[in-house]
Amino acid sequence: MSAFNFSDFRLIFMSIVFEAMPFIVIGAIVSGMLEELLPQQFFQRFLPKSRWLAVIMSSLLGILMPMCECGIVPVMRRLLKKGVPASCAITYMLSAPGMNFIVLSSTALAFWGYKDGAYDLAGIGGLGIVLLRGGFAFITAVTIGLVVDRLASKGVKLVREDVKRDRLVGSPTLTIIEPAALISTAHHHHDHHDHDHSQCDHDHHHDHHHHASVPAKRTLLDRLQSIAEIALGDFIDIAAFLVIGALLAATINTMLPRATLEDLGNKRELSILAMMGLAFLLSLCSEADAFVAANFTGLSTGSKLAMIVLGPMLDVKLLIMYRWVFTGRMVMTMVPIMLVMIFSLTYLYDRIEPFLLMPPSTLPVGGK
Repeated sequence: MSAFNFSDFRLIFMSIVFEAMPFIVIGAIVSGMLEELLPQQFFQRFLPKSRWLAVIMSSLLGILMPMCECGIVPVMRRLLKKGVPASCAITYMLSAPGMNFIVLSSTALAFWGYKDGAYDLAGIGGLGIVLLRGGFAFITAVTIGLVVDRLASKGVKLVREDVKRDRLVGSPTLTIIEPAALISTAHHHHDHHDHDHSQCDHDHHHDHHHHASVPAKRTLLDRLQSIAEIALGDFIDIAAFLVIGALLAATINTMLPRATLEDLGNKRELSILAMMGLAFLLSLCSEADAFVAANFTGLSTGSKLAMIVLGPMLDVKLLIMYRWVFTGRMVMTMVPIMLVMIFSLTYLYDRIEPFLLMPPSTLPVGGK
């Protein structure tokens, strides 16, 4: 460990927060729109009946609903509230940050011309790394999703009881944000459409009967107000955990000598583990992590892949957020599988890469 440098700490902390902030805002807005605009049964109708196919489709949902890991947790939480199975919501949460087109485009740009163009395919620079990153993320997310589905079928508790609370970070002053009229209108709307009964303690039998006789029409302004209210609350929730994670990441990053990592270039297993550890500690946004990984020129391709595949699935701030939503059993199941899968995939790739990149004229013929 090197000496603590406050200037470096401040720079790293601010860069993590400001880099993540736009995506947290986007995630909060998407979360509000999911809660307000989508009917309760939308995703149940959309997903295939086969749970295997549902998990696989969920892993590809990030292509249609691109989200950075900085904003994915509140969106996933809303999906759970909408009745999406935990296996599908978790698969989407793990795959979307590493498989969406924005992240894959930045990865292609970061690895353009990598290894003298060996990974430039079909005229697209870095396409080989893009396919490897997306493929490893897909395999890992689907594996975890299927394990979660198996646990859920056995009745294992995966999600915290308070996941359906509207606010996880709050104070008495936060309730002032919601005008009484908006609350009343929201109750009318939710009672008719997708109200989550676990969030209130009034008599639902009476309310349904009463509201059924007095239907309430909601204006566009009502819906926008509700979306803004939900988005603001989720933004406060996620920003609080982001700041905690950024403080930890900046402290560790400031005191971690980069030269130590570069010295591991000739030690395949250690370099992969070191880059996985770095991904966890640095808490980089997935839109930017490929540029950081590509700059470690002395390390293997597998170790760079380990960093950019693991980072969007697990880092300091995400681990804190996971404990916000999932039970300890769920986190202790998900994290080891994730680490073993990513290490195994990247280590195996490092072993076979020399054969994949070997010029055709040098390949052994007839077993000689």
